[in-house]
Amino acid sequence: MVHYPRFEVTNHFTESAYHYSASLMTTEGTRFEPLLIDDIYALECESFAKMLRTGEMDFSYEELVRPVFYLAAVEQAYRTGERQTVPEITV
Repeated sequence: MVHYPRFEVTNHFTESAYHYSASLMTTEGTRFEPLLIDDIYALECESFAKMLRTGEMDFSYEELVRPVFYLAAVEQAYRTGERQTVPEITV
């Protein structure tokens, strides 16, 4: 579970099951949404090609590296069994 000041998000990982969803629990209630990322690779390639053509990035450096810090904290929590804090990102 990932704790934020106003809400919590649960993560579920199952080997060889490539279905994604998000659960969001707030003081206003709970929300569950499937994440449809079927075209993610095509979208990423389009974004990269656009950057090469225009020199403009669709995402900031912080947005690009934030998932790496997040997944590193998830892995560390799994390995240690201890709560982890995702560090602030400064690029």
